[in-house]
Amino acid sequence: MTKCRANWGALPEGVTVKIFKVVNTSFKHLYVIAQDEQSAMAVACSANHILGTEEIHGDYYFRAAWRVDPTEDKNLQEFVKPIQMAIARRLQGTLHIDNGQVFVGCEVISK
Repeated sequence: MTKCRANWGALPEGVTVKIFKVVNTSFKHLYVIAQDEQSAMAVACSANHILGTEEIHGDYYFRAAWRVDPTEDKNLQEFVKPIQMAIARRLQGTLHIDNGQVFVGCEVISK
C-alpha cells in the first residue's frame, strides 16, 4: 500500500491516460493513472511508493511500471465504469479502491 495518495489533476484536452501497475523493490504494487510509464513512475514516486523513477531489474530488486487493462485485471474488473470515468476526465494520480469506492488520490470518483 502506498504511504500517501497523489492526485496530479487533469491533463489537457487531447491527452490520454492509462492504468499502470507500479511495482516497488519490495514487490508491492500500486495502481496509477498516468500518461505513460515514466509519468506513472513519477506519480508513484510522489506517493512515496518508490524512491526513484528509474526502472530496476535485478536479482533481488525490481522496480517498474507496466500498463494494465482494467477489464482483465481481477482487482479492477468490478470497478471498470468509475475507472473509465477517471480516464475520461484525464486524471493523473494513484488509484485506490476502498470500501467499494474508487479514488484518484483523495478524490472520490464513485460511491
